[in-house]
Amino acid sequence: MFYKDLGYEYIQQGLDKDANGEKIIHHFYDVPIYNIDIIEDNYFTTILNKQIDNGFML
Repeated sequence: MFYKDLGYEYIQQGLDKDANGEKIIHHFYDVPIYNIDIIEDNYFTTILNKQIDNGFML
């Protein structure tokens, strides 16, 4: 099963920039982190599946 990438969805919808074209940094304070993977120096990632109201997973 394939799940959407929330960050990529934000970029596709133009939600990564404000009205002036400045990049927005999103903070997800209520997202639990169970693991962190090191991609390379100073780059990290984590994965979390979250069900939204219409039943789709992000």
